[in-house]
Amino acid sequence: MATQPREQQPTPPQAEVLVQPSTQTRTTRQPIRTVIVGNDREFFSPVDRFVPDAVKTEFVESDIDEADMDFMWQGDDKIVLLPRPVDPEFISDISTLFGFKNARLLVPREAEAGLSEDTIADQEVFQTLVDEIKGTPDV
Repeated sequence: MATQPREQQPTPPQAEVLVQPSTQTRTTRQPIRTVIVGNDREFFSPVDRFVPDAVKTEFVESDIDEADMDFMWQGDDKIVLLPRPVDPEFISDISTLFGFKNARLLVPREAEAGLSEDTIADQEVFQTLVDEIKGTPDV
């Protein structure tokens, strides 16, 4: 018995991935409802002194690598601050899976002092974040 080809489903719109500050105006997007600060590394840093030197680099890197999971939190209409750029294919897959259309990433250009300080030090990223918060009454 021959099978019928499956009808292709339309691809949902992808989330905007904002690794560098956007030049778009706020009027072209929905307002954000949530800001997620993916500072997993900062949260776990007090444990560093208990980690043997032989595995400390791997331990620290795993915290930073796992920060991309923060993109899945809190639904759509959000900005996610992360310490490093994330694979665009991963973001595209997650956006499609969860139906995100207005989830944006901000990543400071330098990753030195921790995500919070790096965000403040990167004037463009910091200003983008401030402008988004000011433009959204519920954040």
